[in-house]
Amino acid sequence: SFFGVALLIYFLVCSGGFGAILVFASSARTFGFAILNLKILATKSAAGVSVKTAQMYCLVFFCSALSIWHHEGYMPDDEVGGLTYQMVEATSFLLSLSAIYACTVRFKKSYQHDCDMFGEWNVPSGFGTLHLVIPCCILALIWHPNRNEHFISDFAYAFSMYLEAVALLPQLYMFQRQVKQSVEILTAHFVFALGFGRVLEFFFWIEAYVLLETESGSNMIGYLTLFSQLFQIVLMLDFFYYYYLSMKNDTPLVFSSCHGLDAV
Repeated sequence: SFFGVALLIYFLVCSGGFGAILVFASSARTFGFAILNLKILATKSAAGVSVKTAQMYCLVFFCSALSIWHHEGYMPDDEVGGLTYQMVEATSFLLSLSAIYACTVRFKKSYQHDCDMFGEWNVPSGFGTLHLVIPCCILALIWHPNRNEHFISDFAYAFSMYLEAVALLPQLYMFQRQVKQSVEILTAHFVFALGFGRVLEFFFWIEAYVLLETESGSNMIGYLTLFSQLFQIVLMLDFFYYYYLSMKNDTPLVFSSCHGLDAV
């Protein structure tokens, strides 16, 4: 199971330290994209998968890897840092690229573009995520930490943190457009793994947000980090509820009604 694999990584690779929660959270996302690739390859279909979410996560992983590849400011301070954390992020990036390729090239005919329509207003078709990417970019330019003392890597870290908060919106929106249709179980596991990883990160930063304090003594970036994570968790509460019911009752995951996302 997912939890078995995750716990194995946590205790054997990460030695159970507090900082290991970051690697644990990152591993959850890696596992999620591994599940997504398995789903697409096993069914030979990209049905039900939001390419927009995969694209944004690809950007999240790239920027996250960029912020830690040659600098240590955002690495855990204990033994879990270093190569393990870097390789997990790099693997997530490659898996997200693989999912995008499968949806847009290999199994393009099965991709449900008519359902993956988040943000499709006043932009070219397929570029709806610009409504999310641009504001996150501006936010990161204004508020980013300085732990690496390197603008590009510090900006990349902040941008990846803010963008991940909204990266699942297109996938959740796609679920809402398919209301009363069951969500494939592997797709549901994929989304849950991403949300579970975010919950773990939130618990880590509750304790560690002060590390993002600026030279002037402001904790604004730390507060924004916590808010971005809490925002995503709240955004996913509806999904978590239906996922829990599905797992508890061993029934297909079905959204019973449309919610606010359907208006986006």
